[in-house]
Amino acid sequence: MILDSCVTTRIDIGIKKQAEEILDCLGLTVSMAFRLFLVQIVLRNGLPFPVELPTVKKLDDNGHEEEFQIDAHDVVQERDDKAWIRSFAEKK
Repeated sequence: MILDSCVTTRIDIGIKKQAEEILDCLGLTVSMAFRLFLVQIVLRNGLPFPVELPTVKKLDDNGHEEEFQIDAHDVVQERDDKAWIRSFAEKK
């Protein structure tokens, strides 16, 4: 296979560093992982995983656990992936 195309993307530095640490443990580089991702898209004719909004669990005033679906608008507006989950849970 001739590798003759280049892909450039912008991503949050914190996410990149965390991903690099995980991939390093797997013996992969970001480039290798991205290449695997694209090959899987072609093989599966779509994304190789479900794309879903996560749910958040929170205790109500009586101590009972409630589960809320994350609102897509909350996800898009926040940068820090953990901060938006905390902020969402505090809103409910």
